[in-house]
Amino acid sequence: MTWNVRTNTFDAPDWAPVVAERAPDVVAFQEICAGDAEDLVGLLRAEHGLDYELVPGPAREALYETCRSTAAGPVVFGQAVLSRVPLKDPVNTLLPDGGGLDEPRAFLAVTLDVPGAPIRLLTTHITIGPERGDSEEKGRRRLALQAEQVDAVTRAAAAAGDRVVVLGDLNMGPDDPRLDGLQRAGLRDVDEGRNSPTSDNRVEEPGSPARNKIDYLFVKGLERVGDPQTFWVPSSDHRPLVATLRP
Repeated sequence: MTWNVRTNTFDAPDWAPVVAERAPDVVAFQEICAGDAEDLVGLLRAEHGLDYELVPGPAREALYETCRSTAAGPVVFGQAVLSRVPLKDPVNTLLPDGGGLDEPRAFLAVTLDVPGAPIRLLTTHITIGPERGDSEEKGRRRLALQAEQVDAVTRAAAAAGDRVVVLGDLNMGPDDPRLDGLQRAGLRDVDEGRNSPTSDNRVEEPGSPARNKIDYLFVKGLERVGDPQTFWVPSSDHRPLVATLRP
């Protein structure tokens, strides 16, 4: 499961029931504070009987009052992985930032220590594309930075072994050619039919359809079981993307 949870608008008590309802083996979060991830693990254990291991992947200092300090220091905001599968060998890597064009971004890589061959998981949140009010030159720079960041994640995934999962908010549509490198690296989108849009989840309109596909789950060396799922949630502007995988 991958989910951009929009910290500061929503917090751990809002997310816990969503995670508990699905009880996925592994969840990759984007836009989450390390402290909120710690609180979420505690809530899932205490209120739902679910025991998750946490690996945070912060990319920058918190800009939000809700991001409390942790033992890791002031850099607390970014990604996190919660897993009911043992985790090992976490590596958090900062991505190019275009000379300060956007906030710092990173990808978090961690190994799922499953029986048989381990799985290397990488989760990230790619920078935004051109914004309203950007000059033409700045818009081009944003597009180039997105491509540079995706290429960095793709290179890491290509070198990560035979069983790999890449998931997260890539801030690009499914027809974007800058995603083609992931497929050339042997990864395939579990939502090949493009039936699982996740963005523009309207919390004030339960059951309303999402409009855009910018959150992804790519796999190598694993098979999808059934169709991936997304669903309306009351606690983010993104919907979770959930898939069942097997060797």
